[in-house]
Amino acid sequence: MTTIVKPVLMGYDQLDITEQREPGPVITALREANESSEVLRAGGFVWLFRLGTSDDDPALAVGVRGEIGALAWYAGDDELVPVDGLNEHEADCYWTWFGHESPMPPHSELSIALVYQVIEEWVSTHRRPRCLRWRSAGE
Repeated sequence: MTTIVKPVLMGYDQLDITEQREPGPVITALREANESSEVLRAGGFVWLFRLGTSDDDPALAVGVRGEIGALAWYAGDDELVPVDGLNEHEADCYWTWFGHESPMPPHSELSIALVYQVIEEWVSTHRRPRCLRWRSAGE
């Protein structure tokens, strides 16, 4: 089984979680990245956690920036965001580890605690998380 640890998380924009079923290392790595981004408090980091390597495979974009995080679900042509997302406009304050701006769609931002809960479910089940409600990003 592949274990995601901070050096791996910090060296990639996308990670294939196909063989990862234990969410603890992923949550720990995200927390450490979030806590170490003091310089980027006006912004944050974002990763794409894929189930596979194809662009058509399900993926969860996860952003962290202090007390706020962001989520977007991608599967085929579907792009979903949380029903209760906080941001009305695109959140352009997220950056990949390599410094590329990676805006998150409107309604993608939530409390960081909920973001961690969603990534925990995604890694554990390899199914779209059901601990929150989703809607089309275009609505």
